[in-house]
Amino acid sequence: MSLTIQLPFSIEQQLRDKAARQGVSLEKYVAQVLSSGISDASGQQSPSLTEDDLLLKINTSIVSQKELERFHFLDRRRQAEKLTQKEHEELVRLVNRIEIAHAERLKWVLTLASIRKVSFQQLLADLGIKPAG
Repeated sequence: MSLTIQLPFSIEQQLRDKAARQGVSLEKYVAQVLSSGISDASGQQSPSLTEDDLLLKINTSIVSQKELERFHFLDRRRQAEKLTQKEHEELVRLVNRIEIAHAERLKWVLTLASIRKVSFQQLLADLGIKPAG
């Protein structure tokens, strides 16, 4: 399976650095990180979360509406090349927070796909989640 994720440069660089330190490819490192949220140390599915719990986690945003609005405002200012240094730093923090929230959501989607024994793409289709692009 192939998956494309848009990440801020800083997060991508952190992932590349950690993969290099472990002596594995970026793809392998990211797969390890994601799969760690899917199974416990024995490799067995964690029974602690039900499908309902996972669906709630998938559909509940940990980024507030206020933060999203601020992100969009700052992004428009960035595109207009009117962003101050302080606003740039705030935008970077918001981008990181949003990307972390997306990664958490991805972890829960992968866990649910594993429980249902369907592919990632099939679960997205079942849930009505359209890939970005």
